[in-house]
Amino acid sequence: MPKCDKAEVKEASNDVRNDGTDTNWATFVYDGSDIIVGASGTDYDELQEFVKSNDDRVYCYIRMQTGDEMSIRMKFAFVTFYGTSVSPISKAKCSTDKQLMSSLLPHAINVVMEDTIDFDEILRQLRKAGGANYDAQA
Repeated sequence: MPKCDKAEVKEASNDVRNDGTDTNWATFVYDGSDIIVGASGTDYDELQEFVKSNDDRVYCYIRMQTGDEMSIRMKFAFVTFYGTSVSPISKAKCSTDKQLMSSLLPHAINVVMEDTIDFDEILRQLRKAGGANYDAQA
């Protein structure tokens, strides 16, 4: 089991969850066998740049707005990202480590993505997980 500073993870996730900040995402990366807070930001394109390396294994915590004009809600996604060059052994290790990270980050959906993060797909899944859709959402 990897080591991670649960207080730092909670602090980073609270920043993403806080409606008083503009932070929309945070990442958690490997430092040897430990998992540490990587980066955070407001722009989803910045996150895409952060995970563009082909040999990255990154856990992402993402906040997105869902709902319609009657009910705007913030929903949270936990994304496990693998670059295209990550070995099968590293992917297998990452898949067991993600249980720890998933337990620390409250989220509506848990997805795995490779090569790029598909924000449209994340939003689609968050809307689906959100339940009732009164046709105001695309």
